[in-house]
Amino acid sequence: MAFIGEAALSKLFDLLLGNSIDAVLSFVADHKQVYDQLQEWKSILPGIKAVLNHAEEKQIKDEAVKTWLDDLQDLAYDADDILDDFAYQELRLKLHNTQAQSRPSKIRKLLST
Repeated sequence: MAFIGEAALSKLFDLLLGNSIDAVLSFVADHKQVYDQLQEWKSILPGIKAVLNHAEEKQIKDEAVKTWLDDLQDLAYDADDILDDFAYQELRLKLHNTQAQSRPSKIRKLLST
């Protein structure tokens, strides 16, 4: 069962390396300081993944490594929740902007009839 949790942790970090970070970066591009910090995190995630892969092998023999991985998994879930919130907000804003842009054309249609 622990192996399944660690496999999930690896998959979670794969997701963090993927589109989630890119979506957040595009959402916060106007906020330079946050954008720069996220770019830095994105650049160190591959190194973190390599350490995790090594730690997953060592956890079988070392209880401290297993505890560390469990704590890290909790942190990764928290980070994933934050990324999900950013992605949701980005979609919400896109929808709002799309609806706001379509309103004038709907009004023109109503007025022209």
